[in-house]
Amino acid sequence: MLGAEQVVWSIPIISGLLVASWSDITTRRIPNKITVAILCVGLALALSDYGRVSVSECLGAVGVSFALMLLPFVIRLYKGGDLKLVVASSAWLTPSEACWSILLGVILGGVLGMLVLLRHKQARVSFKATAWLALTSRYVDPDALETNERGRTVPMAVAFSGAVLATLHLGMPWAQ
Repeated sequence: MLGAEQVVWSIPIISGLLVASWSDITTRRIPNKITVAILCVGLALALSDYGRVSVSECLGAVGVSFALMLLPFVIRLYKGGDLKLVVASSAWLTPSEACWSILLGVILGGVLGMLVLLRHKQARVSFKATAWLALTSRYVDPDALETNERGRTVPMAVAFSGAVLATLHLGMPWAQ
């Protein structure tokens, strides 16, 4: 059960991640205003007595997240909004929680990708497309992106947001 203090500091991150997820689902964009707000509130809480992480943990998690997500962004596995959302939401986590959250987000993204495949009834998926999905978790059919990106891409904000919230409220499996 969540304590009163945990509920209070959870409201901004839950709200921010819900708005980011909704924006990604509907427009396939995550506005900078949302990610900047998530980062600033996380940092402000770390600076205050009410945050769940210290300033050094906050900045460490942001740095680790940026380092882990930079290569996938550079090779275009994830878009800029995904990178910014992961980095900003990491301000609420410790560095080890940030690593776990990214791993969980990638796994959830793969599951979401399979659901997108099923929704579009692409029963005949080539091995190449399946391998691409497994490797990237972002694009279901790279050749179809030019015609209908919104319907064929995975809203990774949903996956990464779910991973951050699960990490915040359920913790890491090995830390129990």
